Amino acid sequence: GIGSVNQRRDATILRSGYISEGEQLMYARKGAVGDILGYFLNAEGECVEELEIHKELLGVTLDELAQLPTIVGVAGGEEKADAIYAALKGRRINGLVTEETTARAVLALAG
Repeated sequence: GIGSVNQRRDATILRSGYISEGEQLMYARKGAVGDILGYFLNAEGECVEELEIHKELLGVTLDELAQLPTIVGVAGGEEKADAIYAALKGRRINGLVTEETTARAVLALAG
């Protein structure tokens, strides 16, 4: 899934206890618009550097993910449009499962 720092308390990564509200705000101040696999991305889809959470993550890294031929993101809700667009722009995903309202919001960001 793709998460957004715009979701505030509704963000799965926050509700599940992986990060606090304070950390979420700090990540946003450092330029994060959302996350994929727990890695926080800026508006260009680049990984926001120097975040402690990135050192604590287990599982597939963004570099390993990039080696896959097909990477489908799953996300919905207009509040995630910035994060989805960043994931697409940074080539973190090359496919998307979403609904029409979110798709239109992402397309609007693309111009």
